[in-house]
Amino acid sequence: MKRISLLVATLALFAAMIPALSSCTKQEKVAAEEPLYVSVPFEDKGFSAVQLETAEAESLDSKFLDFPAADQKVLPKSGFSAKGLINNFNTVYPTLAEMWNHGKINDVVYTVNTVDDGAADTRGTGVANKLLITMYYKFLKSSGTGGLDCITHELTHVTQENYNTGYGGEDTDDNGSWIVEGMTDYSRYVFGQYPGDFALPAYSKSQSYTDSYRVTARFFVWIEENICPTFAEQMNEALRTERYTSQFFNQITGYGLKELWAMYDADDGKITDYKTGQKTSASIVRSAEYKFNIELPE
Repeated sequence: MKRISLLVATLALFAAMIPALSSCTKQEKVAAEEPLYVSVPFEDKGFSAVQLETAEAESLDSKFLDFPAADQKVLPKSGFSAKGLINNFNTVYPTLAEMWNHGKINDVVYTVNTVDDGAADTRGTGVANKLLITMYYKFLKSSGTGGLDCITHELTHVTQENYNTGYGGEDTDDNGSWIVEGMTDYSRYVFGQYPGDFALPAYSKSQSYTDSYRVTARFFVWIEENICPTFAEQMNEALRTERYTSQFFNQITGYGLKELWAMYDADDGKITDYKTGQKTSASIVRSAEYKFNIELPE
């Protein structure tokens, strides 16, 4: 089994290319609140001399993340911090890109919506290979560190930018909208930075595979553990190359989609709790490194 690296060599190369922060004269006292966490591309975006002087330059975010000063300034009031978000970006995004997008890293813009309700969403910017992740202040305000993995979910969407599934339509078997969100919460469960704050729900007879998100993610973990250990990789490639229909389940696993769900239902949705080593129908929190069995393409 090939393990996923964090692209250490790539990050080291990025770090070697980053120029030193501008020399700044300290003109004011450091603010009592947490200083903004900035890196080289943000130098011309309105930061004070003292903020630049105390900033820590990073590698991946310096090259691929645009995090405007105005949005960073909102975060210390909300329980989140720009430093936490940038650390999450640098820690998780390289693995997500390698797992879901053959290592391709797209440019990302972070912004904070202080008006509307929501958690977070991802959309295009109109610029090729550049996507916008919007975080909603009301959600951030009520979230602890585990909320950062909501952004892990959104960064997975960034790596899915070429998926073509009829996304956004009715959740029928052949419409991939439910499968995209199931894959994305599967990704959060496997690769999330704060696994103790994210649970796959307990199995219930009232559930359906088209419920999407965490319910579907649990179904995919069950398929991976019981039927096809390379399920996630193969489904990702099917979605990426526009080959997905509900019939693809049969091609991947040897069973039709409805047949797989009937098997899952008969097994009461039991998946492994890595804390106990036992199979359970109960809610699951990933308490240790996830034991996935995926061979990445060369």
